[in-house]
Amino acid sequence: MRRLSSAARVSTSLLLCAFVRVAHAQSPTAPPSSPVVLRAQRLIVGDGTTIDQPVVIVQGDRIIAAGPASSVAVPRGARVIDLPGHTLLPGLIDSHTHINSSDSDGGDMAVLRETGAHAAIYGVVNAKKTLDAGFTTIRDVGATNYADIALRDLIAKGVVPGPRIFAAGPSLGITGGHADVNGWSPLIQIPGTGMIVDGVEGMRKAVRQNIKFGSDHIKITATGGILSVGDAVNHAQYSEEELRAAVEEAARLGRKVAMHAHGAEGIVTAVRAGAASIEHGSLIDDAGIALMKEKGTFLVPTLIILDEIARDGEKKGVPANSIAKARAIEAIGACACARRGRPGCGSPSAPTPPATSMGATPRSSPSWSTSSAPRRCRPSSRRRRTPRRSWELRPTWGLSPRASSPTSLRSPGIRSTTCAAWSGWTS
Repeated sequence: MRRLSSAARVSTSLLLCAFVRVAHAQSPTAPPSSPVVLRAQRLIVGDGTTIDQPVVIVQGDRIIAAGPASSVAVPRGARVIDLPGHTLLPGLIDSHTHINSSDSDGGDMAVLRETGAHAAIYGVVNAKKTLDAGFTTIRDVGATNYADIALRDLIAKGVVPGPRIFAAGPSLGITGGHADVNGWSPLIQIPGTGMIVDGVEGMRKAVRQNIKFGSDHIKITATGGILSVGDAVNHAQYSEEELRAAVEEAARLGRKVAMHAHGAEGIVTAVRAGAASIEHGSLIDDAGIALMKEKGTFLVPTLIILDEIARDGEKKGVPANSIAKARAIEAIGACACARRGRPGCGSPSAPTPPATSMGATPRSSPSWSTSSAPRRCRPSSRRRRTPRRSWELRPTWGLSPRASSPTSLRSPGIRSTTCAAWSGWTS
């Protein structure tokens, strides 16, 4: 295969991106434009299969045909874009983001220095980065001031560029837990990094409030976390009754519930209560794996985020106690790696890339970030089928380890979706 120069690759990518933005900006009432045909060396389908010498036909802002050149007829008068040496990849889906935050804001102390305006600006910047990296849909799992919902709506209106967003609004957490800011004088009133909610009735009301303001799904912090002070990652934080009340209320209103859970006990409690997904799952044990398989619960592992906090946290202003938590989880995870399907998969001193350590291959990766993720993102009450837009097909030279690091528990029956680290950290 002839490899293009860097300048040629950039020019080709910019050409497609320019076409994509023009197509996306077209008015729904505008007359149909001439078809555009993309030809490349390879097309990776969402299930991981490949098509050599593909032809993709775009009409307006919709992909209307795709397949081998031998079976797809090029319409007369179409504009043809040749991408020799390139691979076309479906738009990727990031199942765990915090698009309205920054990975350099110092952890939960950001609430002492920043406002909702900061969240709005971070969101606009991160949305463009995310789209340019090839992610055309994201599932956001927590933002202050409902900033993720505002960003979702403005992207949908074409005001700012970005991916399609499924937004949670503020996450729900207990007093003194992962979504709270702890360790300060009780005379100082400090807002949490999420909505502080206690008790069964409090959970029901909080779910109703988030849905009132536009949440596509509900996010709950069911255990301690890494970036919070005064809690332990292995401690459960909500009772099963509180979690079940939130799940029942969300289901009544057509929404699913994602639950942040690191510790083994908290994972089991969350799954029993009806969590649709477990976010992180760092210290999952055999009982948790078995229960998730039985219930059909998704796992969103977020391994890149954990690795970056441990490696880069100090220079990015992450508190020392949070860095220590991340490194401790990494050490435990290296020892428990065989449970996740592959023995001898690295250590904190000699780590193996997350995708490799969890058994991913370049061929299997796309299915975790394309075909399986929509089932995780879409609210249960919104089963509408949205045609794929033209900007959801990206040219690439391969999967970037940073931009897409799908991981999977190798135990049959556990479904895993992908996450990346373009937006802010929260663990």
